[in-house]
Amino acid sequence: MKPEGCAPATALAEDLLQMGSAGVHPLFEARWIRRAFERLNHAPWSSKQVVDAHCALRRLSRQRSLVRMRAYLSTLPEDTVDLVVFLYFRRLDAFMDQADRTLH
Repeated sequence: MKPEGCAPATALAEDLLQMGSAGVHPLFEARWIRRAFERLNHAPWSSKQVVDAHCALRRLSRQRSLVRMRAYLSTLPEDTVDLVVFLYFRRLDAFMDQADRTLH
């Protein structure tokens, strides 16, 4: 059972996603991104880790500034940060796919 308030997190600020679509990822240190994608090839995540990452994303989305977001991320266990990075990039891919389909 998921802890209350930890449904899948999809609410990332659109401005962060727009920056991400331009290749700028201010939430994460470059080493966090490298580590997360290296890990993708080595070990699957458990259900608990996935729930923890979704809870972390929810809490992250409540932070009021980029500085606070980064400070919060730095308090999390590495495996949670790795999964948050992965989920961010998955959400970024969906955001970019949706933007490609938008007709102007």
